[in-house]
Amino acid sequence: SIRADLAFEAMLIDEGFELLRDAVVHAEDSADEWWLTNLHIELADRGLEFGRVDVVGASAREALRLARKLHFRLATIWALSMLARAASRNGGHERAGRIWGGLEAEGERGGRAGPWALAEDQLREDLASVGGEAFLAGVAAGRSMSLAETVIEAAVSS
Repeated sequence: SIRADLAFEAMLIDEGFELLRDAVVHAEDSADEWWLTNLHIELADRGLEFGRVDVVGASAREALRLARKLHFRLATIWALSMLARAASRNGGHERAGRIWGGLEAEGERGGRAGPWALAEDQLREDLASVGGEAFLAGVAAGRSMSLAETVIEAAVSS
């Protein structure tokens, strides 16, 4: 939402979240699941940006659910990465690593797509610098998971 982006740029954080939530309601009313998926990803992304982990979990899980239903691989990957980052921020570094390891394995199986390919390395580096050995151990374990197993790991509330 352009209005939400402008609110966030002006540091009107609560207004930005309110505008995004309003857009979600409109998308739900229109039954546009592609739009709704992208709005939930945007909500989760803004939640990470502004330290609102409560927003991240619910929105990223809903984006993940919709992306799987729509067979929208890139949105699935973004939602999983957001849930890994949320787990890390909640102190779940090994869990974040397991999700990330599953993402890395999926990238090797199906290729790294679009904007994800540009962001993945930096996001991984950030998670590793915070999560240390616990994160790296999780990555090693997660690399043996299928995408479906990674989704199950990530979808559980933390």
